Order: sequence, then C-alpha cells, then structure tokens
Amino acid sequence: MLPIAWTRLLVTACALAGCVANARAADSPVRATVTLVHASDAAWRAEYRLSEPVDAIELGPPIVEYRASAWSLKSPGLSLARDAAGESIRGGKSFDRAIVEIADYAPWAHDQYIPIDRHSDGGHAFYLGHLMGSVRQGTRERNLLVTFELVGLHGENVLLAEQANDDQGTYAYFGPQQAIDAGAVRLVVDPQTPRWIRDTIDAVVAPVSSFYQQAFRRSWKASPLLIIGAGRLDEPGFSIKGGALPGELFFKIAGQQAASGDTQLRTMFEQLVAHELAHIWQGLVRRGGTGEATESWIHEGGAQALSLAALEVSGLWNAQAATAFKAKLHAECVQIRTAQAAGQAADTSREAYTCGYERFAAYPTGPVELWRRLLAETERSGAPYSAAMVQRVSARTTSGVR
Repeated sequence: MLPIAWTRLLVTACALAGCVANARAADSPVRATVTLVHASDAAWRAEYRLSEPVDAIELGPPIVEYRASAWSLKSPGLSLARDAAGESIRGGKSFDRAIVEIADYAPWAHDQYIPIDRHSDGGHAFYLGHLMGSVRQGTRERNLLVTFELVGLHGENVLLAEQANDDQGTYAYFGPQQAIDAGAVRLVVDPQTPRWIRDTIDAVVAPVSSFYQQAFRRSWKASPLLIIGAGRLDEPGFSIKGGALPGELFFKIAGQQAASGDTQLRTMFEQLVAHELAHIWQGLVRRGGTGEATESWIHEGGAQALSLAALEVSGLWNAQAATAFKAKLHAECVQIRTAQAAGQAADTSREAYTCGYERFAAYPTGPVELWRRLLAETERSGAPYSAAMVQRVSARTTSGVR
C-alpha cells in the first residue's frame, strides 16, 4: 500500500456551522473592516478598522510560527503578544486601528489551516480565518465580526466565497486565474496539480452535487469556490490536506506519489470529494446545524455514509466498490474498538469517520432520509445536531430515499 496521509483541515463543528473557535461572551459583537492588500509578490498588509476601541484583538492559538515570524505590527504602540491563551494584538492603551504587514509563509502543520498557499503560477490562497478572533475590553471578551475588503496587485484576480463576510473563516484567492465554471463549483487549480486530480473533480463534483441537491431539496445561493494547490511534490508518499469550509472546498496535494494517479489514489480522492461536499450540505441551513457541542461522529460519520450513497446512486461506484469501502471502514472501527476494550493504545483520529459511519449504517432509516430529517429538524428548532436529535428523528416513520 502506498504511504498515504489524509489530513483534513480542522473541519470542526465551528468550521461547518460558522462559529468561531474562541469562546465568546453573549455581548453584541464589535464590528471591524479588515482591508487585506496584496502589497507585492510575497508581501501583504492587513488594516483593521474597529467600530469601537478595544484593549486587545485575541487571535487564538499560534499557527506554527506564522504570526511570530511573518507578522509585523506597524501601528505605533501595538505589538503581537503570546501567552497561555494564545496570540493577540495589544498595546499600552485602547485602540481602534491596527496595521499588520505579513510576509508569505510556507510552513504548515497537519492540524491547522495553511496560512498562505502559494501556487506555481504566482497565485495565492490566503486563509482569512487567521485574521479573525475576538476582542477584549477590560475583562469583557466579545466577538469580532469582520467584513473583509480585498485588494489585489495590478491586474490580479481576487476571488472570495460568499460566506467570508458572515463571521466564517475561508480562503481568498489572489492570482492570475479566473475561476473556471466546473458545473457545480467555481474552480481554481494550481497548474502543477497532477491532471488526474482535475479529471476526478470534473467526474465527481457535478453528479454528486446533483444527488445531494435532489435528495435534500436544497441548493446553494452561489456555487462553492474550490481551490486546489500542489507543493512538496518531491517528498516521499502522498498526502492531501484539505476539506470543506463554508461555501468553499480547499485541497493541498503533496508527495511524489501524486504523479501516479493509480486506482487506489483515485478511489480515495473520489470518496474524499464526495465526503467534503456532504459537509457543505450539512451546513446548508438557515439556523442550527453543526455546533460547538456536536459530537464529531455525527457530521463525519454522516458525511461518510452520505458520500457512499452519492457515489453509488450516481453510478460513479458500482456495488462492489461501495461494499469494499464499507468493509474497510468496518475493519478500521473494529480495530479501534478492540484496542480500546483491551486497554491498549489506539489511533482514534479515524474513529469519528469509521465508527461514526457504522452508527449511521445501523439505522434502518437510511442515511439520506435520516439526514433529510436532521436538516429539517435543526432548521425548525434552531438546535445544533446532537446524538439525541439523531435518535429522535430516526424513530419517525420512514419515508423517501434510503
């Protein structure tokens, strides 16, 4: 088997629901306009204009050494601070303006969003979520509700997901490319991305999106933005870092084996794309959805079950391929559960995906009908998805697609 690593982009409850990771007080938010300027090829400037003075902008945990090494505060009296609570912009007195100069930053960690992904043609995918956070006024912590304004280099195209200004961290694209209409998504692809990745996107996105749209009777307001980058292609193995964000999909391809595009890689990438598209539909609600307290098996196991249904019903996978993948998930879950029962160390990073799938597969309702009910229930009640909600809606009389 090839050395393959799948690293999803912290597709947490907050990422899917649009909440922000830092705990916030119930106070009304402080509003801010952040103008992100692509100042030169490898340099950026973020200009914060806040609606009222604050003592600090709390940015959350360090992102490798991104802020420490690539950020430079240019506003007099302000500096970047780090303590046990994370990193923040603060000074000796209250402020309502801050200017940060940012340099391109290549390092990234497997459990964090890539800060700035540079493409081979000079384009960049810039993660706006690392500019967001909360604010502190004395002992009060309040949400920072950001509206982004983006300014590219002369002649540069700038692309942004619609949800970027809804308090939801997404990537913005700056570069030479126009988004390609790929049927159900707007697509930007790093030119050095292996061709089979683009071919897989072309083959999978439209039929899987059509399946979800018909199954859940819900459509996007705007086609999601799909950004694919590639790099570290000289390193051993193969990895894909990425996943679903609100109104957006992001993938980063790495490793020497990416060039092969063999059947195993194509199969795994097909399922990954279908899985991440399922996440977008899980969040396609006016209220409710995935919340901070939602157990990960619900959205991850649910996306596994939905992706397999979509791939099989759309004809992309035959019954044999779907059965083989389900057997693999079952075997992984059994291995985890067996180790846990024996008191042995177990790799639980896949538990929500594998054992979560098993839990959804056990309901006689069927995953599509079950998720149709979950979408309706979370929107009706405003409550986030929960194990109790899954149990409650599954007990209703079965109807519709299974």
